Order: sequence, then structure tokens, then C-alpha cells
Amino acid sequence: MSLTTRIQNYTNSTSNENVTDALKKGVDYTLSIVASVNQGLLSAFAEEHDVSIIGGGTQTAPYDWMEIHNGLHLLDVRIGGGNPRTVYAKAVPDTQAKDVIDSTSIYYALPENPVYYLDKQNRLYMRPAPTGFAITYVKSGMNRVINDSAETVSNFPKHFLELPVLHASECILMERLSDFRTKLPTDLDADTTVFDQLPDVDLTITDTFPAAEYQDALDKAQNLIDGTSMGGDTEPESAQYWLNDEDEDMVASTLSVASQELQRAQAILGEFNTTINANVTIKSQELQEFQSNLQKKMGLFDKIIQKITVDYQWTQGQLQLISGKKQEFIQATIGSAGVKDNPKETKAI
Repeated sequence: MSLTTRIQNYTNSTSNENVTDALKKGVDYTLSIVASVNQGLLSAFAEEHDVSIIGGGTQTAPYDWMEIHNGLHLLDVRIGGGNPRTVYAKAVPDTQAKDVIDSTSIYYALPENPVYYLDKQNRLYMRPAPTGFAITYVKSGMNRVINDSAETVSNFPKHFLELPVLHASECILMERLSDFRTKLPTDLDADTTVFDQLPDVDLTITDTFPAAEYQDALDKAQNLIDGTSMGGDTEPESAQYWLNDEDEDMVASTLSVASQELQRAQAILGEFNTTINANVTIKSQELQEFQSNLQKKMGLFDKIIQKITVDYQWTQGQLQLISGKKQEFIQATIGSAGVKDNPKETKAI
């Protein structure tokens, strides 16, 4: 099993996640807990470094151990002959910086009783200024080597790895919680991607009624009944004229022509109504199809919301689970465990 697999067991997935950075955050979290709960355990996470003075002189300039080594906690400073160096320097406050180099002061530092102090920038000063010294320190997770498949972190006891795994899982899940805000719109206008896939429906019917032709037929029918002009015919007499003239044949013929004109008007109207009805039917079908597709999209939208809601609730549940496991691990492994401090060490943390 790898560290990624262990994290995946808590987060369900690590795809598109920066597992390494999350683990480094977990390492720093673990170190902060150890430093606050059980400082004696810090030595289990420490490493050593020998500092040689360039040019064979003595250390008069400050040594920026935090910047050089990405250090978090300085455990001890040692000087003297032999390897490893066994003369431990005593930590003093920086307010004694002048006193430790004043031979008339009771705080004057002697070679057999060296001291060190940290300035406001946490830079290290040794007094008396040595030609070389060594430090034991704990560095941050950002500068540690993580071997995912071997489940190891440099200078990090393997039985403590569960806490960085838990914290890394928690970090990943917390990032997912913030992502839910972008996945779950506050209203339909916030994310219209699903609905923009539906083609727009144009319900406009643009057929033009042949008003001039229709009116022409009505006018001719009217003129044939009682008009003074036949509207294009050279014969001015109407059916009413022939009635007055008591010419039954001409009355019948004139009424027949008028009836034909009315039939022409009705045919024009009927054809237009047929076209309109056909277009209305087509538009109704398009509208029904649109409404059906809209309902499908709404159903999909609801399912997306439901899935996001389930995922959100699951994520919250996992965060509570991980939080509980972290507290259990801290109490069982860090809070109750401990190592005896080296009586020769004076630790500045």
C-alpha cells in the first residue's frame, strides 16, 4: 500500500489532487502537534548538521539556520573537539548578547561553558565565537523527501505517518467542500449550460393573408347583387337591376356569378385557414418537443443537485470521521508517549 492509497481510503479519490503537498502539510501539522503536546518527541524527527566556519575563522556573523535548512525547531547546539561534538551550548535570551562577551559580567561566556542565543529573526549566535559547531534541528515538511510507494518521509518515524495521512486527507476534503460552491448554482441563471443545449423554439407564424384577392371576390359579389359597376365587366347591370326589369334569366345568371365570387372568397379563406392550422400543428409539435426536452433537462439538473448533495454530506461525514481519528491518534501516540530529555541539552524551540 502507498501513502496515496491510504489517503484515497479516506477521500474516495485522489485524482487531480496534489497528494505530495497535502502530505507535506500533514507533516508540518504533526510537528506542530508534537511541539505543543510533547516536545520530548521532537528529537525523533530531527537531523544534525555540522557548521564549518568559512576561511578557518570564528563565527561572528549570525547563522540563519531556519532559512538555510528550512528549520522549524532548534533542539541543541554543540561545540568542541571530537565527533560528534559533545560540549552543549546553553541557550540564553538575546537580551544578554552584550553581557556574554563582557569579561566583567557574570554572564560572560567561557569556552568550557559556551552559550547561544537567537535574535529577533531567529538567527543563531554562538559565544564565544567558535571555529565550528553542530546543530540538531527539525525541518519543515516542505523540505522533506516523500517516498509514496515505500510509505516513508525523511527523518520521520514510520509509526507517526498515520497523522500526516489523516491531515492530508482532511486538507483534500476541505478543498472539495469549497469546490461545491461552484458546482451547485444558487439559481438557474448561475449555470445555464444544461439549458443552453436546447434549441430555441420560434412560435411565430408568418403566413400573410391574401387580403387583396379575398376583398376583390367580395367586392365583385356585392356589385353583382346591387352595385352600379361589375368591377371589370363592361356590363353595369346588377341582379337588382334585372329584378326591376323582371328578367328572370338575367337575375339567375347574375346571382350565379355572384355565388361563384363568394365561393372564390370562401376558397381563399379556407386555404388560408388550412395553412394556418397546419402551421399551428407544426408549432404545437415543436413546443411539445421543447417542453419534453426541457423536462428531461430539469430532471438531469435535479439529479446533478441530488448527487452533489449526497457527495457534500458524505464529505462532511468523512471530515468528522477523520477529525475524530486525528484526536484519537494524538492522545494515544503523542499525548501519552514521551522520551527523556538529554540532561546535557538545552532546547530552544
